Amino acid sequence: MPTALEKQGHFSASVDKSGKQVFIKDPTLIAQGKTCAKAGDPGCFPNAIIPASRINSDTQKLLAILPTGNATPLGVQGGGNYNYVTQGSVKTPVDQQVLRVDYNLTPKWQPTSATCARRREQNGADVASVTAACSGAIPSSTRRRARTPASISLSFPVRT
Repeated sequence: MPTALEKQGHFSASVDKSGKQVFIKDPTLIAQGKTCAKAGDPGCFPNAIIPASRINSDTQKLLAILPTGNATPLGVQGGGNYNYVTQGSVKTPVDQQVLRVDYNLTPKWQPTSATCARRREQNGADVASVTAACSGAIPSSTRRRARTPASISLSFPVRT
């Protein structure tokens, strides 16, 4: 997630996963043939700061939707840095229906029948790894439904 400074176009404190300062290419200078392969090159924004006049106001509105990074200092997991930690909730309701019938035919013959149907459902955000987050493979939410087919059992206990 972008930090508060990054949302304003200030990337001077931003680092990549190896800890090196990031460099931000200036599209206007790149179009003029200048290069930006490392911080300080002529095709980069000076000090990795994008001027406020060059940031689209609609982009600022979109950035306002994103949460600001909340884990300080940056942690390292799987070789990549992260700066946002959250925990989602998942609802997992279970619906079970059981029917049992006992019938006394005679004192010795007492048949019993039972059936059970169960339904599980999971609603909520998937818990994703940092690797999945970086590859963009996170579904926003999931709804899974598993149905267990009804089963019937019939037993005839014989009493002597």
